[in-house]
Amino acid sequence: MTILIADEAILADMGPEAIRGEIANHSMEVFKLLETVTFLNGRECKYLQE
Repeated sequence: MTILIADEAILADMGPEAIRGEIANHSMEVFKLLETVTFLNGRECKYLQE
């Protein structure tokens, strides 16, 4: 995995606490998306069983 030079500079300026906060925010969004997909997949499975 490579990090662009511009992104590397941004990360260097942010500091560890800000980076942890960004990771936490994005992780929550991923979990919400997974929860939605799981719900919709379960609904689709029930529809197919009928």
